[in-house]
Amino acid sequence: MSPSTGPVDLDAAERFLRLEARLLDLRRYERAFHGGPVEAVAAALSGYRNADGGYAGILEPDLRTTVSQPQAAELALRVLDECGTVPVDLAAGLCDWLGTVTGSDGGVPFTHPSARVHPAAPHWHHADGETSSLNPTAALVGLLHRHGIRHPWLDVATAFCWRALAVTGSAPESSAAGSGPEALDLYSVRAAAWLLDPAVPDPPDPDGLRARLADGVRAHVAQDPALTAPGAEGHHIGPLEVAPFPDSPLRALLPVDAVEAALDALQERQRPDGGWEVNFAPISSAATAEWRAWATLQALLVLRAAGRL
Repeated sequence: MSPSTGPVDLDAAERFLRLEARLLDLRRYERAFHGGPVEAVAAALSGYRNADGGYAGILEPDLRTTVSQPQAAELALRVLDECGTVPVDLAAGLCDWLGTVTGSDGGVPFTHPSARVHPAAPHWHHADGETSSLNPTAALVGLLHRHGIRHPWLDVATAFCWRALAVTGSAPESSAAGSGPEALDLYSVRAAAWLLDPAVPDPPDPDGLRARLADGVRAHVAQDPALTAPGAEGHHIGPLEVAPFPDSPLRALLPVDAVEAALDALQERQRPDGGWEVNFAPISSAATAEWRAWATLQALLVLRAAGRL
C-alpha cells in the first residue's frame, strides 16, 4: 500500500455492491472475494445470452438493448476469462453468431445497426454499424485464442486484425480480402492489447505489432491521473484501463511511475458510500448504478492484484 494513501474500506465496498450491483457483478464479487462458485457467475451471465448465440447489448450498461451486440460478446468473454474458462460449446455458438455480423474483410463492427431502435448512449447510435473495427474484433480474437478456441470465424478475424494493424508482413490486400491499416484510438489500443497474449498465434511481424501498440499507448493513454478523475474535462483512459494487472501485456509498455500514480489515485477515489465513480455520464440511473458497481469491483480486483488490499 502506498504510504500516501489511506486504506480501502472493504466492508463499505461490499455493502455498496449489495445495494447497487446487478446479480452478475455481485456473483463475480462473491467468487473473487468469498470463494463463491464459478457456476453462479456462469448462471448469471447466461441470462444475457440470446438464442442466436450472442449476448444482449445491455450487458454493456449504456447499450440498453436485448439484441445481440459485438461489444456485449467481448464483455461476456471477459467475465468468463476472469473465471478461468470459456466453454467450447458456448464459444462455438458465439463464433457462429459473430459470423452473421462480420464484414467481408473479416472484422465485426463496433456496434450493429439493430442497437439504434433501443435507448443507448450517443456513441452507440452514431456508429455506422458496417465498418469493421479492431474494437472489439481484436479483443474477441485475443480472448478466444487465450482459451484455446478453434473456429473458422476466429481464423478470418485474426487475419483481419493483422491487416488492420499493418503487421501482415506485406502490403494489405484489397477489397473483400482486407482493408488498410486502422487509425488507432484509445479503445482500439485497449482491444488490440489482447493480441499480445502468448496464446495468440504469432503475428507475421511481432516487432511491428508491439511497436504499433507502443505508439498507441504513448498517443492515447493518459499518464496524469487528474485527466481520468470523475468530473475531469474530456474523456480519457489511464494505465489501469489498458493494463489493469501486473501480467497485462501492455503493462511493460507503461512507465512504472505512471502505473503507481494511477494506483494511488484509484485507491483514493473510493466514495463515502463505499463505491467508485466512473469518469463519464451514463445514460440512465440504472446504467449509473451498474457502471459504478462494475467500476467498484474492478477497483477491488486491480488493487488486490497490486498488493494494496
